[in-house]
Amino acid sequence: MTEVRERLRIALERVLGEPVKALPRQVWLNSLRPGGLPTRLPRPFEPYGAVARRAEFMTCVASGMGYTSSRGGDAGFHIVRLDMKDAPNFINTDSYTLIEEPAVLARWSEVLTVAGVDAGPDVDDVLRDWVFAFGPGRRVDHHSTVVPPDIEGAEPK
Repeated sequence: MTEVRERLRIALERVLGEPVKALPRQVWLNSLRPGGLPTRLPRPFEPYGAVARRAEFMTCVASGMGYTSSRGGDAGFHIVRLDMKDAPNFINTDSYTLIEEPAVLARWSEVLTVAGVDAGPDVDDVLRDWVFAFGPGRRVDHHSTVVPPDIEGAEPK
């Protein structure tokens, strides 16, 4: 399954034109409050630990589809860092979009072709056990003097 997961991750990266990381689905689901409400996490998800080490880590917040879809957005998470060299806008927010159901992507057949895999049990196993994240994509207030309000108000699980 690891080889198929990695092939799909790389194919998603090529098709989306952005860096893509794989997260265990259960880790993602366990991180969220009921209904996918914005949830303050103690640290970034494992594949993103280096982001928090580049500057002083402030917070990480995840929101699931149950919450975001009703607001016209995608599931995902934000990592907020304090980086004084970016003063006066020293708060940096990196936002990542989560793909919980890759098989419903409009370009899914292209992903399978690029990955060199056929739909079937091996792909189904990966989709059952893993989710994929891409980004960072927050451009409007990536650099700011305050933590964005949609992140600041998140509560821990």
